Amino acid sequence: MAAFASVIGAVTWTLIRDENSSQAAITATAIGATAIPGVLPDDSNRAPRASRPAAQVRHAVSTQALPPPDIPLSQIYAELKARADAGDVAAAARLFQEAQHCFRARMTMLTMPRSAAALLRQDSSRLNAEQLKEREENLARVEQQIEDARAGNAKCEGLTDAQLQLAPLALQAAKLGDADASRCYVSGIFLYTGGLLDHPEWLTQYRSSALPLAQAAIERGDWAMVAQLSNGYSGELFFAPLGQLLGIDPAQGYRYLKLQRLGAREGSVPRLDDELAAATRELSVEQIAEGDAWAQDVYLRYFGGQPASSDSAGSNFCPN
Repeated sequence: MAAFASVIGAVTWTLIRDENSSQAAITATAIGATAIPGVLPDDSNRAPRASRPAAQVRHAVSTQALPPPDIPLSQIYAELKARADAGDVAAAARLFQEAQHCFRARMTMLTMPRSAAALLRQDSSRLNAEQLKEREENLARVEQQIEDARAGNAKCEGLTDAQLQLAPLALQAAKLGDADASRCYVSGIFLYTGGLLDHPEWLTQYRSSALPLAQAAIERGDWAMVAQLSNGYSGELFFAPLGQLLGIDPAQGYRYLKLQRLGAREGSVPRLDDELAAATRELSVEQIAEGDAWAQDVYLRYFGGQPASSDSAGSNFCPN
């Protein structure tokens, strides 16, 4: 993850703010529409429901067993892709997950040896015993990451760079309802994983798809998506595609933060209370009241009035 984060952090998000940035602002504002009181976009932004024949095709392909898990992805990529294109959510999720794993392994193999070399070049002659121990632990950790990546990459041999462009794979699986793919795609992180300059249409797809996918996730009771939107509106993700799409909006951020607090388990309560207290200082009494009412309604309607399953719910927007 450290290697992946370093690669992502090295990319400057400049393309999202092109001549169509006004459309992004319009889309972001749509999250204040009235389908869910106050925030989420209405049904006009949703993908049309599949016709009966298409649904029948999806059912037919979804009843087929997936290939065994130990088969290299290069050998089953075409099959999984064809089934995903036909609407098989299990195949789309499997393709996305394995391609993501292969991409991470490949990036680790590229970056971690350099990290190890940099550690070895450091002058250790003046380090004390505790510092030497920490250095050895860091080296061991990097070496283990390299070994793990080498083992994982064995199942990924033969894949092209184009096959490991994750943005379209994540979008396909997200549209079919895979929760992990939805979180990853909405974050926008996979626009950084190669191919964007050759596929500028991915930006247009992201602008039109990210918020409807976020809405669908909220309606499924996805606490991770709540946290993601809260961070997006608060400005914590200003450098990421989601932050660029949403823009900083304290009132909207408060709504999602309040929803998080309603569903918080004991370990998260103090932190969220502090964040809410800070957030209210930027809002009017009316905005706070509206945000509280919205959060309560969504909490009961889509989360059943039940808290998150753990204190860490929502901490990992894009799990491995």
